[in-house]
Amino acid sequence: QALGLLGGGASALAVLFAQREVLERIVAGDPLQSALTALVEMIEGSSDQGVLGSVLLLDPDGRRLRHAAAPSLPERYNKAVDGLPIGPRAGSCGTAAFRRQQVVVEDVTVDPLWEDFRHLAADAGVRACWSTPVFAADRRLLGTFAMYYPEPRRPTASDLALIDVLVRTAAIAIERARADEGRAAALERERLARRAAVRAHSDLNFVLDATTRIASSLDYEATLGRLAELAVPTLADLCVIDVVEHGRIRRAAAAGAQAEAVLELPPVPGGGHPTGRVLASGNLEYASNILEPMAVLAARDDVHRAIVRQLGITSYMCLPLTARGSVFRTLTLVAGDSGRHYEDRDVAVARELAGRAAEVWEVATVIVFLASDYASYVNR
Repeated sequence: QALGLLGGGASALAVLFAQREVLERIVAGDPLQSALTALVEMIEGSSDQGVLGSVLLLDPDGRRLRHAAAPSLPERYNKAVDGLPIGPRAGSCGTAAFRRQQVVVEDVTVDPLWEDFRHLAADAGVRACWSTPVFAADRRLLGTFAMYYPEPRRPTASDLALIDVLVRTAAIAIERARADEGRAAALERERLARRAAVRAHSDLNFVLDATTRIASSLDYEATLGRLAELAVPTLADLCVIDVVEHGRIRRAAAAGAQAEAVLELPPVPGGGHPTGRVLASGNLEYASNILEPMAVLAARDDVHRAIVRQLGITSYMCLPLTARGSVFRTLTLVAGDSGRHYEDRDVAVARELAGRAAEVWEVATVIVFLASDYASYVNR
């Protein structure tokens, strides 16, 4: 019935063709902006009145309109209205969104709704603007559909019928696109949740397996080396363990890239090395992203610089291994050739591993002490 009212502005056949084209584009998975642009272009092309179309979408904040499709309006105009706040005197579109009803402005040069936008209309060469809110099936505001004319003009019955069809078509396209976006977002959240669960399970298995292997021996030096070996390559390209003995720092174990060379370079006491800082503070230290020049500048001599360059350090973390409330050891993890950059997840796994390793050593120390004490008692 509505299509039968269409007159010289646009033919009923053109409108039906435009509607079908837009819906087919949406079903085929075309971007919403592409589909809405096609709708506007087809109406503009079928009209003999110089009409220019525009679709604005409501921003997620519910307070602004965002440019979606206006292929024939000047780019400067589209940029100016992108982000337009809705309100009682915000041109045709901002006001239509605010009132939630159609706003017809026959002449923008005299209408008070356009007082702040007349310069934009003059630059764009438009005199009339009719804007209609676009609603979802549940009456949620989706945006606005506007028709601009180069001369002052009031809509006829045919124009209103055309607008009704266009707005309904735009609403279907927008709702379908929003539904697709919602499904895609839900699937992505589900994928990320599954991935996080798999990672958490993998991390837990790694920590439990590593703890079991470390605890399988009471040989202190052997467990230090075993911890370093277990950390590579799951957590690091290079793992180093330093121990404080008699006021000096001893490099007790290393595994991975450049391990042998690193063993010969124990940290120099003081605040310039991560190990020294962590031993002094008892707090973890890590850097997610290290540029090569930074790492090279931090090297203490030519030999150290050569090792740093060969490692290609991208990230590191240094963790305290606490025993009886004091820090006597540190665990340093270095990322290099793998190109990884440590994140909160990596830090959490390393913390758990360090904590469990420290507990194992405390228990082992007690067992060794008791065994030694018992042997001394038996041999009396």
